[in-house]
Amino acid sequence: MPILETVFEQLRGSTCYFSLDFFKGFWQFAIAVLCQEIYSILTEEGVITPTRVLMGGTNSVAYVQSTVQQMFDELFNNGLVIWIDDLLGYTDSDEGLLELLKNVLTICQTKGLKLNPKKCKFYLREALWCGRVVSGEGFATTQPGSAPYRIFLHQQQVRNSSNFYAP
Repeated sequence: MPILETVFEQLRGSTCYFSLDFFKGFWQFAIAVLCQEIYSILTEEGVITPTRVLMGGTNSVAYVQSTVQQMFDELFNNGLVIWIDDLLGYTDSDEGLLELLKNVLTICQTKGLKLNPKKCKFYLREALWCGRVVSGEGFATTQPGSAPYRIFLHQQQVRNSSNFYAP
């Protein structure tokens, strides 16, 4: 797993971001047929044998992380950082961000990855990713109750309220 503090340092100086989140991330990856029985669950109605990676399974996180890194190999740490099923694209130009986004979406389409549209954010000047607010100046924690968290929530509320028009 990447060390997030190191990852955030490589983002310093970037000014444009997008964040993408897989839809039911772990479930998009198949369990090897030979391993399926290991994860079987006995219920009142019988045995359920999963065919998809289960969140919380032994080595599930490492498997998904390494698989996603391989899928995005040429972009990984070259404009794209990955934390399991959360992707953060970063550049220092609007044009570069659009080109990077096209490349990422092409890979998602080619590999059959589904993204959660409710959690995907585009053309950001600061991004909330892995519990941190990321911007060109660095990153700040967003732990509930912390000052950066309260400021971030207030900014989001102001942005959201400007979307409503009341005559």
